[in-house]
Amino acid sequence: MSKWIHEFSKGGRVSIYVDGNISSGKSTLCSQLEEQCSEVITTVAYPEMGHEGSTIEIYLRNINALSAMFQAHMLSMCDAREMLTTLHTSIVPDSPKLVIVDRSITGNGVFAVTNHLFTDSLGEKEMEFYTSNYEKAMRRAKGIPFAHGTVSVYLHAESHDSIRRCLKRSRDIEASSYNVPYFKNLECMAMLALLANLSLDSPHPQLVLDWCDDVSDPCGRFGAIMKGWVSRPLDGTPTRV
Repeated sequence: MSKWIHEFSKGGRVSIYVDGNISSGKSTLCSQLEEQCSEVITTVAYPEMGHEGSTIEIYLRNINALSAMFQAHMLSMCDAREMLTTLHTSIVPDSPKLVIVDRSITGNGVFAVTNHLFTDSLGEKEMEFYTSNYEKAMRRAKGIPFAHGTVSVYLHAESHDSIRRCLKRSRDIEASSYNVPYFKNLECMAMLALLANLSLDSPHPQLVLDWCDDVSDPCGRFGAIMKGWVSRPLDGTPTRV
């Protein structure tokens, strides 16, 4: 696992941003990567924001009333986490060589745009407020001195598989709060966000993985994918693996 990390970062730090649809396997992959990689390299993983305690359950039971507040909360938490990550990895001695982030600021924005365009839970005024703060957060993130080895990973999963996994993990509140079209719209908006990131001055590599976290060894599969990928020439465009 550590071999491709060293090769990709040229001996420096690697930052992996993991995005994906609801129940696509983000948190599972992040936690297992942290557990396995910490045995051979200094590692820190930052969990997905907005899932503290019963926050997500309270929101899902009152989507229309709480959507604007919840989206703003998620964005502010992601923004704060981004700055904390920078401080942690830039100032602290023996700083982590591998940083794993569960859902990026961009990934958070995908949910807000999807809710605005395809549901009644985020109106024009709420979206205007969110967009203003999102742009500020992205400007701050753009100014962060990313490590040489920064990569965005999107875990692509079929909508029916994501819903099935919601139910399998006793996350029936999520599965019942959304429908298949909503999951598909999230996926579509995520692909557009990947393409939009190409407009950045220096976009870092973006991978789209056909993913199913039901496999017995997601870390082993991820390591094998990354090992083969780092040997390819990088041109900044999203790569489907």
